[in-house]
Order: sequence, then structure tokens, then C-alpha cells
Amino acid sequence: MSQPALLAHDLVRVLGGRPVLDGVCLTASPGHRIGLIGENGVGKSTLLRVLAGVDEPDAGGVTRPGDLGFLHQEMPFDAGSTIAAVLSEALREAREDLAELDRLGEGLARVPEDDPGHQELLDAVCTDLIDLDPAVDGPVRFGGNYSAYLSEKRAERERWERRYAEEQQELEELRHSAGVTAHQVAPDRGRSDNEKMGYGHRAGRVQSQVSRRVRNATRRLEELERAQVAEPPRPLRFTAGELAARAEEDSRPLVSLGDVRVPGRLTLDGLELSATDRLLVTGGNGAGKSTLLAVLAGDLPARGKVRRRRGLTVGLLTQDTVFDRPERTVRDTYELSLGAARAEKVPLGSLGLMHEADLDKPVGQLSVGQRRRLALALLVARPPQLLLLDEPTNHLSPRLCDELEAALGSGPGAIVVASHDRWLRRRWQGRELRLEPGAGRKEDTTRV
Repeated sequence: MSQPALLAHDLVRVLGGRPVLDGVCLTASPGHRIGLIGENGVGKSTLLRVLAGVDEPDAGGVTRPGDLGFLHQEMPFDAGSTIAAVLSEALREAREDLAELDRLGEGLARVPEDDPGHQELLDAVCTDLIDLDPAVDGPVRFGGNYSAYLSEKRAERERWERRYAEEQQELEELRHSAGVTAHQVAPDRGRSDNEKMGYGHRAGRVQSQVSRRVRNATRRLEELERAQVAEPPRPLRFTAGELAARAEEDSRPLVSLGDVRVPGRLTLDGLELSATDRLLVTGGNGAGKSTLLAVLAGDLPARGKVRRRRGLTVGLLTQDTVFDRPERTVRDTYELSLGAARAEKVPLGSLGLMHEADLDKPVGQLSVGQRRRLALALLVARPPQLLLLDEPTNHLSPRLCDELEAALGSGPGAIVVASHDRWLRRRWQGRELRLEPGAGRKEDTTRV
């Protein structure tokens, strides 16, 4: 999609009673580098200021692209301003936008689940969806929201699989007809006495019929082989067994927190995790969800009481997934991280998180979502006794999110999920801990 041009038409700018710009027209298309030359006072700076929208023309107009920037000839700041003050002003609008986004997010999070306004973003916003996953006729546009899409997607997949199966059966029958049946109906069988007189005519008629059938079957076979639909690719299916490992029978909690403080990031009076806990941590941006997971994992020191069961194994899926060796392939990264024996026992392909075609790609070439799936695979291939997932549904496909959520609810071990995903929250069956910025623990409930 081409970028918009900067368009100016019939610009007039009068300064001090003198027309500095008089009917100026200009088109600056993407990729062009246009220099303005002329003596001092002819209107170079004035034209730039009008083009940038810093000054308004007295007549005419300007159509600007959204990413236009303007470097002033002299910095438009007071000489006594500090660099910090200048940067703060430059970022003011962005900070206001972020604050408004946080405010709206908090409002959405407080909408009761039975309220009509409680809808995982795609249901609430989208009127149409375009699915770029492989389909029989390429990308498909679905009218409606995400819930409607799920139903139609299943039906579309069933139609594709049914059409493929029917075409493959027809291809097999045509090959049989063209290559085998014709030879079995050969006209040179022995003659009986009462058909000797018409044998030559009858043999010619049979041969003609056989030839016509062979030609028709061959023609249809060639047409179908050219136009047949591709085999539906096997979609990724999250097939990991137990996400967390069973801890030894013990009445003590896996982790116990008391009066925990991470200055400026987390305040929590207390929390205990049992050996089979399922805890969902919610709250707005900055409430301390990621910080709490880092404290539970032992990656971040905190003031207060933090006790972990001796020998406890912990796995943490962070929001930002970075691999130390981006040039190393997915396959090698998996094997070297787990060890050859474990990687052979739990092959990466068996987890349903990576396509076979991606296993020999360097991890640096993977998308953000693919890197997160690889990081998740490394965790579930050797399940820890305490699994910590920070926004696990970010950057994952909706189907994989659904399968991951289903896997979270059963099995041994303890799992803690930090998420703002409303779809996940609505279906969560375990405990829920809501954090508030600066206030720590807000509520601790159990869903049944």
C-alpha cells in the first residue's frame, strides 16, 4: 500500500502586509527529496512552517501524511529550559495517551461478566475478520465478530477436508478406469458359434466404447489433477501432557509470601501457593503482575518474607522472549537447552507448538509469537513443579490460546498465570488475585 504524499495547493501567506507566499502549489511524494532555495526572506521557512502546520495559510490548503515531522530552524524552547523539561514536553501527548489507555483498560476490567459490554477484544470491536491461515481459496474474509468466525471457520475447514477427500477418491477411480479397466474389457475374447457372423462389427463397437471411456477418464483425470485442491495442512494442536510436575506430598505450601515489598512496583500482604494451586493474577498495567511472578520465580529480590520449598523447580514464561544465540536453529536450540536425551523423549514436533517447516529456521528469524511458542515448549517439555506464565496468550493464535487455557485447568503441579485477557478470565476456574497499583492485594476469590 503506497504512502500518502504531502499536497499543497494555492498557498497564500501574508506577513507585515506583504505576500510572502502567493499561490504556491507543491506535491512531495514518498521517496522524493525536495530542496528549497532562494535568497533570505523569499519564504523558505514560511513555506516549511505552513507545510508542517505550525502556521496557517491565509488561503489555500495542505494535505499532510500522518507521520510528518518538522525540525525548527531554532529550538522553540525557552533558553532556560532544562533537557529534562524539553523531553517531558515532547512526550506529554504520548504519556497522556498511555494514561487514557490505562484508564479505559481499568474500566473494561471492572465491567461485570453478565454485562452486555463484557466482550476479548475481537468480539467487541470487529465487524469483519480476515483469516490469513491456509484455506482452500486463500485468505478468507468473515463477516461478524470472533464468536461468529469460530463457527464459520470450523464449517469452512470441514468443507475443505470433505472436498479434498472426495477429489482424492475420484482421482483414484479415474486412474483405475484409465489404466486398468480398459485392459480388462479388451474385445479379443473367444467367439461363440452364434455370433461369428457379427463378431467383427461387435468387436469394433466394443473397442470404440472402450476407447471413448478411456479418453473421457483420461481427460477428466488431467483436469482434476490440474485443479485439485491442496491437502488441508495439519493445524497446530497443543498436545503437551502435564504442564506442571507433581511435588512431593507435603502439607507445606510450595511458596509463601508475607508483607512483600518491591519499592515502586509491588506491595503484597501475603500469598500462599499449594502444590496443586491454580491462580490467576489480574490488574491494570503497573499493578505488579510481572513483578509478582519474578518474585515467585526467585528472579527478583523483595523485602519481606519469601519462603520456597527446598528443591522446588520453577519455570517462568516472560513476556519478552529473547534467545542468546539468534543464529542457532529452532531444532538445535531446543535440543541444546533440554539435552539430547530429553529432546528425544519429548520431540518438539510432538507438542503441537511449531510447524515442521520452521524447525530449521534460525530463532532470530522467528516471529514474536513463534519465539513465545518455542519458549513455552522448552518449559512444558520438562514440566516444573511451579509454572509461572506472564500474559501467555499474547502473540498466540486464538486457537492455540483456547487449547492452552484448556490445558491449564487440569493435571498436577501448581500454575500461576498473570493476564489481562478477558476471554481467559471469563473461563478461569481457579483462584483469582487482583492487584492494584500501590495497594497490592485487592481480592482473592475462587471460581467454581
